Amino acid sequence: MFILLSLADENGIDIKQFEKVYKQYKNLMFSVSFYILKDKMLAEDAVQQAFIKIIEIFNKIEFENCNKTRNLFVLICKNISINMYNSRKNKAAINLEESIFNNLKDPKSQLDYDNIENEVEGAIKSLPSIYSDVIYCKYVLGYSNSEISKLLNISVGNVRQRISRGKEKLRKILIEEGVEIYE
Repeated sequence: MFILLSLADENGIDIKQFEKVYKQYKNLMFSVSFYILKDKMLAEDAVQQAFIKIIEIFNKIEFENCNKTRNLFVLICKNISINMYNSRKNKAAINLEESIFNNLKDPKSQLDYDNIENEVEGAIKSLPSIYSDVIYCKYVLGYSNSEISKLLNISVGNVRQRISRGKEKLRKILIEEGVEIYE
């Protein structure tokens, strides 16, 4: 925690606000990491790495909307944990998003976009998370492709490709639901 506080201070972040955010989200992020990694020490490391990334974007985060903040923090932690899992197994990248996160039963470790009121956001939620994560960051949170690339530890080209494929899947879902699409 001392290192995180030092980094926060170096980046001009209010220490009391950072501590409050840390205490509020650390357990949720730990449960997400532990679900993926099945190792307490690795999960704690993933949470620390996630908070280092959060410090980099701390001043851009809108804390008024707790659901967006929660989802962003879980997304960052989830992707760091998946990267750690893949590195630990020394395998080519495994598409854990589709195999694990679509089957999660624990609502605390699930990305649920609370208060979804329209078909588009509902359709985004129904996408595989490999696409919904980047679309959520891009169009709901307003991050640029390069910011998303840094958050998810993927290349900018990969971000663009996932957004493109996700939008195509989203279009198909919306057409199936009877939503008119104007092109």
